[in-house]
Amino acid sequence: MHPARARFAGALLVGTVGVGLAVPAPASPHLPGLSRMIMGPSTASYPATGFGGYRTTTKVAAISARWTVPAIAPRSPAGFAATWIGAQGSASAGPFIQVGTIEFKQPGDAPMYLLFWSDVQVGFAAQPMGGVAPGDVVDVSMRRLGSGGWRLAVRDETNGAVASKSLSYGRGQTFNQAEWLQEDPAPAHVTPVDLPYPRLSTVTFSRLMVNGAPPSLARGDGQTLMTLRGGTFVPTAVSSDSFSLLRPTGVPARYLSYAGSLDRVLSTFEAGLALWPRLPATLRRKVASGLVRAFGMSRRRFEAFDWSPAAQGAIAALIHQNHVAEVALQRWIASGMAIGSPSYERMIRSMRSRVGVIARQDLGLPPA
Repeated sequence: MHPARARFAGALLVGTVGVGLAVPAPASPHLPGLSRMIMGPSTASYPATGFGGYRTTTKVAAISARWTVPAIAPRSPAGFAATWIGAQGSASAGPFIQVGTIEFKQPGDAPMYLLFWSDVQVGFAAQPMGGVAPGDVVDVSMRRLGSGGWRLAVRDETNGAVASKSLSYGRGQTFNQAEWLQEDPAPAHVTPVDLPYPRLSTVTFSRLMVNGAPPSLARGDGQTLMTLRGGTFVPTAVSSDSFSLLRPTGVPARYLSYAGSLDRVLSTFEAGLALWPRLPATLRRKVASGLVRAFGMSRRRFEAFDWSPAAQGAIAALIHQNHVAEVALQRWIASGMAIGSPSYERMIRSMRSRVGVIARQDLGLPPA
């Protein structure tokens, strides 16, 4: 399953976090009017860039990893992050369960670090399992029980503490995706932006295991974490059952910067579509017109940069695809912007392309 966040169940919904957080949704940098409308119930829609790490498709009976709890930098602004392992079903509304650590800092407060778990049954809200300290080495595991439920456990190798939880959730359900991810959580059920992300020490997952053996993870199983004001982090290739999330440099960094600017406007547009019948006509036009401008700006940026020979063909195809999508969007606007209309369907099809995946591959980046 493509890890588009609108279809992924792993977001920590901060408004209902069990540890008592009260983090307001950040205003959209593009359309503040939309931010004020995204808090009500609707079809889920999240930015597609809020996760970084690896996932693989296999029937999951057990999954585990080790990591050092990331430390928030002394002068970091307020932010929220989560480091976790999880398992889910392949269907968009399928089962999901996760366990890991939360790293967060609220304005004016000292950083806090917590162990947590979550699943579909608790509405994806983080459930606390205890405290943890930055720099502690934790072994985190999930194991299916004979009853069909799960046993979750975190062992703090630094101080010897153990936290565990047995759940009946998952009986009769199939979990066929294993995940090792760092997350920039979303603040609401429908939102064009994630929460601000803190400045953290390097996140490294090691001792990756699934079903009692190291997983075989290729570059195509990876995903880049693109955060709100916290930077972009690309997972390294898996080596010795370990990987880290590092800031990109050079040409890949330039590509991700350009792609990220367009992705942020696309997220605003997708959140708007989830609420389209409720939006005033003026705001609908503003959302759609903002994306038209973003496509144009993206095309000009990609055209102006001197790309490496290996990536030039894919970048040219990406430029063309952006133009096709821009024209289809303009025609949908001219037709009245009706959801489900022929021009709407043509517009949506124009945005479903693998040229971006190919460009990333040519630049040595994960496909998403």
